[in-house]
Amino acid sequence: MIKKYNDLESFINVLGHTKKCPAIIKNYANKMPAYSKWNLQYLSNTFDNIDLTYEDYEHSSDIIKTKTKRTTFKNYTKIIDKNSVYLAQINILKTCNKLADDVEIPGYINKLPQVSLYYGPKNIGTKLHYDYGDNIYCNLRGRKEFILIDPDQHIKTKKNKDWKHFACDTIDCKLFKNDCITLCPGDSLFIPKGYWHEVKNITKSLGLSIMYN
Repeated sequence: MIKKYNDLESFINVLGHTKKCPAIIKNYANKMPAYSKWNLQYLSNTFDNIDLTYEDYEHSSDIIKTKTKRTTFKNYTKIIDKNSVYLAQINILKTCNKLADDVEIPGYINKLPQVSLYYGPKNIGTKLHYDYGDNIYCNLRGRKEFILIDPDQHIKTKKNKDWKHFACDTIDCKLFKNDCITLCPGDSLFIPKGYWHEVKNITKSLGLSIMYN
């Protein structure tokens, strides 16, 4: 059962007093400037001519391979409906620090987090994996599905060198006890370090993650 909190303060009040578990946080993402400001025109103008890395997916019978390509944000918006491309893990603190002003970092995070932008078409996402830090995903546009699996469940993995974490291309999440949730615009999801999750865009989706240790 995924816990839900009506605001960030309510979530922070229980953090550190109980075991870290996934949680939906309301009235957080929709109150930061990014929620109202991050439309395609604003992002295109702000990124300007900065080259960004995106993934172009190739599907085969048993694995999903990716080719890494580069383009500007404006040009990416012209190919996003191709349905096999994904602008993911764009570290805005390194690529376009101006956008960081639009993000509200929770006060309890002491070290500088990694703030990453995600923008992709319907049905794109990431296969089952876990991260090396706690993560708050803030959904700004569209709807996004997360399948969450407790790390106490034993899942055999292989190391995918294209990722900084372990990724499983062929694992069926339905074989494990899981929670499936959908984030709507303005919703945020806290995912603890080491917690398995698979992600899929239900619609074209724009969001950001705040990952920290």
